[in-house]
Amino acid sequence: MGTWFVVLLVVLVMVVLVNIILCLVVFVLLPRSARQKIRLPRPRKHPEPLPAVSQFDENGNRIVLKDIYRKINTAFSCEHLYLKSDITLISLSHEVGANKTYVSQAIRLYSGMNYSQYVNSWRISHAMETMSSGEDVADEDMASRCGYKALSTYISAFQSIAGITPKEWRKLKKSLPLPTPEK
Repeated sequence: MGTWFVVLLVVLVMVVLVNIILCLVVFVLLPRSARQKIRLPRPRKHPEPLPAVSQFDENGNRIVLKDIYRKINTAFSCEHLYLKSDITLISLSHEVGANKTYVSQAIRLYSGMNYSQYVNSWRISHAMETMSSGEDVADEDMASRCGYKALSTYISAFQSIAGITPKEWRKLKKSLPLPTPEK
């Protein structure tokens, strides 16, 4: 019985060594581009619309995240809560009548963004609409109008969403020809 144990142990050690050698070959000898092809694909940034997801609170009451998300969108589109500089996840949850965990889950589930990204997307969209209307507003004023306390935060959020700074965006909009009405 001792001989079988030694043989089994030797085979096990050999298997481990072969695996180590294979890993070294894959990650050392293969070029970086080939190694990147091995990685699993990342999840999409904006998932397909999902069905209403139900959860239950501590009292057993059903909570539908889709309904919470609709309330958030209504609060943002009608009451423009995103323009408040002091809007937080907690204050938003009070506005829509849900707890902050459910509000956060609803935003992430149905928009594919976290709370900060979601608020920034509304704010920057508002800034773009204002600038597109032809209103000439300085960046400092636009930042405070959109709910940002700091100009640098506004510029950073704008660039992360639009891919260019507000100044570059304004120049781009001015360089585009205006549509002429058809006769």
